[in-house]
Amino acid sequence: DPDGDGYPNFHHYAFGSIPGAAGAPTLQPLVAINENFLEITHPQRAAALDLEFIIETSADLKTWEAVDAPIIRSSAADLNSMVTVTRRDPRAISTAQSDARRFARVRAVKKQ
Repeated sequence: DPDGDGYPNFHHYAFGSIPGAAGAPTLQPLVAINENFLEITHPQRAAALDLEFIIETSADLKTWEAVDAPIIRSSAADLNSMVTVTRRDPRAISTAQSDARRFARVRAVKKQ
């Protein structure tokens, strides 16, 4: 993390923020509920074939599980080859007490 902003250069590369510019705005994922499903919207580098974006969910913010969350919306690539995608958690949010809390996050990893 050369600029001291808390994000490694890999994060800047994957999510399109500016490395070396501490204090530059970083686009954060947006999590919303739509039709009883969690949806997570985030930027990603469109042309990076070396990246994989993994959606994980949790009921307690301690234990995370990768889910197959397909892209349901995508913007056109901007001048920096970035797109904004929305992925939907395949598991509906239940109103049952045991399943009332559900959180989501996105991770970028280098493809093997």
